Amino acid sequence: MNGKPIAFDGEDMNAILAYMKWLSSGVPVGTNVTGRGFEKIDTSLAPNRENGKAVYAQRCAACHGAEGQGCPTRKAVT
Repeated sequence: MNGKPIAFDGEDMNAILAYMKWLSSGVPVGTNVTGRGFEKIDTSLAPNRENGKAVYAQRCAACHGAEGQGCPTRKAVT
């Protein structure tokens, strides 16, 4: 989006809000969810591309596509 705000009442904003609602479904207001936010990174671990590819394929590709292209049913924000 390169610094361009999306429309407050547009399709993209509604999609973001729907995703946030889905993420928080079943979580009581004010609850501190374990794993929320950024945790300290263990810098002693070495990156493993093959493991990363496997995790992406298992957990991310269904929504973001095999090559990280995003959801093919939604138009890109310009």
